[in-house]
Amino acid sequence: MLKISEFASLAKTTRRTLIFYDEKGLFSPAKIAENGYRFYEPDQLYQFEMISGLRQLGLSLEEIKSILDSNGDQLVEYLTQYQEKIQENIRQLQLLDRLLDMHKQQTFPYKDMVENDVQILSSVEQAFWCTDLEVDCTPEDVARLYAAFLSDLGDINSKFPGQLGFLTALALDKGQDYMTAAFRFIKEVSMTRSRHTIPIITKSAGRYLSIKVQTSLEGILNGLTQLREYADKHQLELEDFLWQINTDQQLIKNGSSAEQVLQYRILQEGK
Repeated sequence: MLKISEFASLAKTTRRTLIFYDEKGLFSPAKIAENGYRFYEPDQLYQFEMISGLRQLGLSLEEIKSILDSNGDQLVEYLTQYQEKIQENIRQLQLLDRLLDMHKQQTFPYKDMVENDVQILSSVEQAFWCTDLEVDCTPEDVARLYAAFLSDLGDINSKFPGQLGFLTALALDKGQDYMTAAFRFIKEVSMTRSRHTIPIITKSAGRYLSIKVQTSLEGILNGLTQLREYADKHQLELEDFLWQINTDQQLIKNGSSAEQVLQYRILQEGK
């Protein structure tokens, strides 16, 4: 028989671990002498190797004991469960790796715009996931709507660093009605399908009357006034939808970044 120190050396473990396993009823010595010395049979090495391997896979002592008590019958079941857990961890790590790449490559086209400077910008066609129209929402309602939207999009799409903002049904000459106008959350469509059927709305290619403002009621209303004055002066016919696009991914209030770009698509320009 082997003394505890000899068995520990053979099993590449420690005396402390063997005593701990014995106290937990997981792996006991073949014999304990009257003086308290522990002795192990050489063949016990094979069972210890199994225990050690299962611990490395992440199984708890209770789960390993259950497997040993079942004479190994539950081994496949537990290994299947842990394989699924490992596969999910791998999926999460792959998702994180992909998101890190996307965030490093992400550019914010409106980041360098001068605040409160009206411009006409050209835009390519873009597709956005969107929520249903909402009206008269409190900040709590907006937060719940935003959370539900992200949940429907799923892990990848909710974290995809695309453009995010609002589409508001508001004619520019009705800017005073901004607070009661119907709106929907929008998020740029990624290459990955959402796990739910989510409506998609298209932002048409074209020229957009645009201004960057502070995201506050005063900032937005002032921006709408400046856009209206510019449109009147230059005889611009505009679409009756306000696109509000966040300038970065850091949201601070009501699903908005500190600054937003307000945009109206130009339908016709005056002569």
